[in-house]
Amino acid sequence: MAGAFSSTAACCVVLALLLGLCSGAAAQGRIDDGLEVTWGDGRGSVSPDGRELSLSLDHTSGSGFRSKDTYLFARADVQIKLVPNNSAGTVTTFYFISEGPWDVHDEVDLEFLGNVSGQPYTLHTNVFASGSGGKEQQFHLWFDPTADFHTYSIQWTQQHILVLVDGTPIREFKNHADRGVPYPSSQRMRLYGSLWDAEDWATQGGRVKTDWSQAPFVARYRGFTAADVSRSAANGGGFGQEMDAAAEQAMKWARDNYMVYDYCADSKRFPQGVPPECSMPAHHSPHTTGSRGAMAPAARAHLLLACCLSALATATVAALSSVASGGVRMTDQIDILWGPTQLLNDSNGDQTIGLSLDRVMGSGFRSKTSYLFARIDIDIKLVPGNSAGTVTTVYLISEKQWKTHDEIDLEFLGNVTGQPYTLHTNIFANGSGGREVQYRLWFDPTLDFHTYSIVWNSDEILILVDDVAIRRFKNHWDAGVPFPVYQPMRLNGVIWDADDWATQGGRVKTDWSQAPFTAYFRNYRATGCEPSGLSWVCGQDPAAGNWFDGGAVVDGVRQQEQLREAQDRYMIYNYCTDSTRFPDGSFPKECGLP
Repeated sequence: MAGAFSSTAACCVVLALLLGLCSGAAAQGRIDDGLEVTWGDGRGSVSPDGRELSLSLDHTSGSGFRSKDTYLFARADVQIKLVPNNSAGTVTTFYFISEGPWDVHDEVDLEFLGNVSGQPYTLHTNVFASGSGGKEQQFHLWFDPTADFHTYSIQWTQQHILVLVDGTPIREFKNHADRGVPYPSSQRMRLYGSLWDAEDWATQGGRVKTDWSQAPFVARYRGFTAADVSRSAANGGGFGQEMDAAAEQAMKWARDNYMVYDYCADSKRFPQGVPPECSMPAHHSPHTTGSRGAMAPAARAHLLLACCLSALATATVAALSSVASGGVRMTDQIDILWGPTQLLNDSNGDQTIGLSLDRVMGSGFRSKTSYLFARIDIDIKLVPGNSAGTVTTVYLISEKQWKTHDEIDLEFLGNVTGQPYTLHTNIFANGSGGREVQYRLWFDPTLDFHTYSIVWNSDEILILVDDVAIRRFKNHWDAGVPFPVYQPMRLNGVIWDADDWATQGGRVKTDWSQAPFTAYFRNYRATGCEPSGLSWVCGQDPAAGNWFDGGAVVDGVRQQEQLREAQDRYMIYNYCTDSTRFPDGSFPKECGLP
């Protein structure tokens, strides 16, 4: 047994290295360990405890700071609390800029344009490379940035520049230098922050001027961290990876709801056509480095199957702490990511998460842990009444490149009052999806909590409702059918508006007079292979059965009957029988396999 476990651990070290799972964290000290006030004649100051740096602006002068270090590729984060009340005419900034000749300078800008009381700030972003700029995108924020501190981040690598707000990406600028688009890649840059007067243009195009009776205007910065990632990027580290699928979804949400200007859509400014990068692929990756890019997916999967899966199947499993059914805080296992949420605690100490959707936004969470094969169970009580247009989801999804991502979906499509929900399931492997199977449920999922489960192992994927299997997707990799076998996945839960397609093909729209729509989640249990240092350790929850052996879940006579009954009575769509979608019998290969 010791030998079997050692081979598993050794193999999974290789797995961890292949997947690039190791990352470092920067420690925080005094803010003036990394930043220095450079101008303002005393208007910029650091608090006595060193935690906070304040910039002020009056009729005479503004103020500013810069980083003590320069960087060639970096991730920088800072928390900012912006000027409150009537901030019209003021601009608060955080930006990278090179220090060489201006006509060939590089720059990545975050500029917060003030406004009159009650009107939103505008976050103005821009990118300059070799002196060429004009790449403005502007956003409103989904919160009041003057009420509290929020985190603003710039991630600059060889592959792309990302702008993030509270961890949500809002802008990506890809490196298309090999196609003639300038990109900052050779000049070191320093971080700067400033507060200054720009009343000639900042607020409503300069129509609203600064009200100096409100001076001094003060912006506060804290929690500054910056990591030089030139080595990580060059060596194929995590800073250079593509955004994961959850980040792609979050960025789409931010841009769909809060972007107010995009130079790529400004036909008046560019009557002869927008700049070339605007029409280039969204996921072009000009600098693929490291072992992950050097191995084709099929070869990588077969290596892992040969090494890890066989070893795991025969190894001694270690006992991991799994989530118990009572007295456990959901937030011990789950991070709430965005949107309006509720945390409810009952008398037993059990915690319930409520995800809500209103006209402005939805909400979402994800598991703290990623898994390479797992059994996931979670209890859900769906949106009651008229839920048409809403979609409540739980799904496993990988966190690397979208074009090769893996995903296992449970999407609950809302309906008008009195009409049943549709449970829409799908499976993606190596970026290939289109495996939709839909069900009606045999109960009202809004009256009480019901348990929804995903069992994912090296043999198959099972979807269960109240411990009854309703879908089985076998691993037919050897027959050329993609199957999720080598990418770890996290559980995500989301509620969002999809009235363009979710209910009766989009014919029934969301009734916003019924908002907010709220779905409740509790009793999250996960047992699987979790990262432990450079290896993966697989746990076993006795209550979950032998999740790693899929046959043990449904191969009994009674379980097989339940699966057939669920498919016969409650399945309303199966891609494997959709002759309109697949004419001439050209169904996907797995549809004809046992």
